[in-house]
Amino acid sequence: MADMVKLLTANSPFEAKMIKAVLEGADIPCHVPGQELQDEFAMTQKLLGAVAVDVYVARDSVEDAHRALAEAKEAGESAAEDDDEDDEDDDGDPDDA
Repeated sequence: MADMVKLLTANSPFEAKMIKAVLEGADIPCHVPGQELQDEFAMTQKLLGAVAVDVYVARDSVEDAHRALAEAKEAGESAAEDDDEDDEDDDGDPDDA
């Protein structure tokens, strides 16, 4: 395996899974430790979001990973703005459809 370095620390296991999905979607291999085997206490803490989770990528993929995450964030913000504009145009009158 390539030389892995910590890219970032996610605030929750859910956030780490979202980050992993974005990275893998951009063909950037990553590793989130602790996903394999977990005891009940650790699982409960993760489900409650009480545990920060580190995300690792290959050293030579760090820049690409940051770029992929920035693009995903920008795309999400753009989609949210478009949705807000659609909501403003919709006065809730079903007869307008």
